[in-house]
Amino acid sequence: MRQLSMADAIFVMTERPARNTQHIGMVFVFDPSTASGKITFEDVLELHRRRMPLSRSFREKLVRVPMDLDYPYWINDDSFDLEYHVRHTAVPQPATRKEFFAVVNQLMSQPLDMARPLWESWFVEGLDAVDGIPPGSFALLIKMHHAAVDGISGMEMVTALLEDEETAAARTPKGPWQGEAIPDPQTLMMKAIGASWTSPLKLGEALMRAMPKMAENRNKVKSGAAIKPGKAKAPKTRFNGPVTPHRVLEGRNFAFAEVKALKDAIPGATVNDIVLGVVGGSLRRYLTAKDELPDTSLVVTVPISIRTPEQAETGGNQLSLTMIAVRTDLADPVERVKAVGASMRAVKDYNKAIGAGTLASVTAAMPGMLLGVAMRAMTALPANDLMMVSNAMVTNVPGPMTPMTLLGARYVAGFAAGPSTDGLGLIHAITSMSGMISIGFSACREMLPDPEFYGQCIEESYNELRDAVLGSSKPRRKARTARQKPA
Repeated sequence: MRQLSMADAIFVMTERPARNTQHIGMVFVFDPSTASGKITFEDVLELHRRRMPLSRSFREKLVRVPMDLDYPYWINDDSFDLEYHVRHTAVPQPATRKEFFAVVNQLMSQPLDMARPLWESWFVEGLDAVDGIPPGSFALLIKMHHAAVDGISGMEMVTALLEDEETAAARTPKGPWQGEAIPDPQTLMMKAIGASWTSPLKLGEALMRAMPKMAENRNKVKSGAAIKPGKAKAPKTRFNGPVTPHRVLEGRNFAFAEVKALKDAIPGATVNDIVLGVVGGSLRRYLTAKDELPDTSLVVTVPISIRTPEQAETGGNQLSLTMIAVRTDLADPVERVKAVGASMRAVKDYNKAIGAGTLASVTAAMPGMLLGVAMRAMTALPANDLMMVSNAMVTNVPGPMTPMTLLGARYVAGFAAGPSTDGLGLIHAITSMSGMISIGFSACREMLPDPEFYGQCIEESYNELRDAVLGSSKPRRKARTARQKPA
């Protein structure tokens, strides 16, 4: 039995199946023509069975302390049922892109069972008429609760399934597995009472350790050795109200080599700057089409991993958050990338100068009882009363760039999705894998009723930047322009 961190506990305590579900999802599409034979659901089920030992998150379930008086615990599920977690469905024929994503959206809208290990894996067959996907392809949709994984550790679970047999066999299992009985409420309450006495001491110790660094940081800011980036104020948009449990998921894939060429052609730019510039352009196009583009730039939340090498095996979330203006007020795509890049460099330089983990080490010591009270108070507020700090989120999850397969079937496309919450209804999840980079997104359906159109806005924003930097040399897929206004 091991206790969740504060960051992971927040995702548990804000889970509301009727509205704010806190699971993330990844959709991977495979071409079975490269496999030695037909790939069936039974094959995929057996693959999961073989790879269970490579990640303990597969078989851990959650135990909450009564009244959330302390952080929850992970225990090994003593009644684990693999066939509950690995499931099978098919897209109604003809399986076009619209029908495929309708199935994906339905699956992503369903909450996870919080009494079981917090993941599901869906084998989706029948992708015969989806743009850019070989006929006969199948998909694997993996849902994982954000309390169990952040994007990086979630990708580690995924690659455990996509590795070939020789590579997977060489990996060290995460220790012997043995089921654990659910502790009784009295035991959990006694642990919580004990923690209520020791947590203030731990918080005081964390503050004492952090105070010299915090004083040093203040001196750096005063002397100009560390320049604190200016705060960007987010304007109100359609993405910043209360959300429903209904989700939409879509996205576009691009060649990673071409994205790197764009990065190399703009002095000082990074791949992340290119992606943020494209996202800024897609938001600009979409809101222009709705006659809703604010005069000031939209602001996005960008999670930054502060996971150390020593924390690589712990799973869970090790993140800090920063706010970046994606310059939706700039029409020129190259100038937008340059402006976003300058903001990102300022944030990184500041975090490097002051140490991004300083404040995190203090907040991580917050008593579980205090966090439980705070989360109950926050979730009791009307959604419209929640403080708005940004308009959307952009999270980047790098994966292996070597060619990946599932049981010999070639990976051809993929998208990721994050949890939409009240006040932050649009999440962009950037994944890079197998020579491609994907700009996927998920949103509340009431805020983004036309996800295919927003996907086209992403594609057009990317094409506009590519044409401005590299010139127009490749054929375009026909897409509706942002000047058209869908109902």
